[in-house]
Amino acid sequence: MLSLGILRRAHGVRGEIKLSTLLPERYFSELTAIIAGGNRYEVEKMRPANDGALIKLKGIDDKTAADLIRGEAFIPDDSRPELDDGEYFLDDIRGAKVYTDDGALIGTVSVAERGMRNDLWSVSSDDKDVVFPVIEGLIKEIDLENKVVRVSRDVFDRVAVYED
Repeated sequence: MLSLGILRRAHGVRGEIKLSTLLPERYFSELTAIIAGGNRYEVEKMRPANDGALIKLKGIDDKTAADLIRGEAFIPDDSRPELDDGEYFLDDIRGAKVYTDDGALIGTVSVAERGMRNDLWSVSSDDKDVVFPVIEGLIKEIDLENKVVRVSRDVFDRVAVYED
């Protein structure tokens, strides 16, 4: 399952729910189901709204029912949108081994999150942790099937911040 975002509150009286999400708008129409509160819901409609989206779930038809569904929402594996070449979900990056383009192992991605301008990754190894923004020119290859990422050594050395 992938994290979709946070269901905040009912919107209006017809069962729509305010959703804080970082899912790009172009994927809203592809989302067919979500998991919230341990229950699976079919998505009737999802549309952009200020800082997120409004989502309408099948069987949630009024404000009272919508108010009961709050908290974290997930995309089940069978409802994941198809991504374009070169795109990835942050959840798919977690656990990947990161190597420089000269073959040195940096470590394993422990945290991958959206930043204001760039994604931020934290990579852990036995002897150090390093945090870096995913900026243009850094990523050379992402092999999701084998959970391997290759980065430019030159760019990495400029942007990496080592933690104690």
